[in-house]
Amino acid sequence: MSDNQLLIQRAGEAVKAGNRARARSLLLQAVRQDARDHVAWLGLARVAASPQASLDYARRAARLKPDDPLVLKVLAWAEKQQSTGNSQQLTTNNQQPTKQQPTKARPFVWAAAVV
Repeated sequence: MSDNQLLIQRAGEAVKAGNRARARSLLLQAVRQDARDHVAWLGLARVAASPQASLDYARRAARLKPDDPLVLKVLAWAEKQQSTGNSQQLTTNNQQPTKQQPTKARPFVWAAAVV
């Protein structure tokens, strides 16, 4: 597991524990290490302190992976939150990886499912 993957995993654990500030700190560290890690940018979109910051982070992920379905879902969510000034929870049908989808294949499911 790479350093960034470990940081993202720890950020997911922080989100699940309700510590969004810690998650944000870990994800900022991840993007400082690798600004091309779209998963870290998506994570930041989910734990950002404001709807505008969420949108900025989601747009960054979209520039890196413009056709990724999860990127598009988070981007649409962030655009809606920014336009309404709201910060509601984003949900997904893939909240937990299954045996057919190992955790490594879906590293960002936590951030799409948990606020």
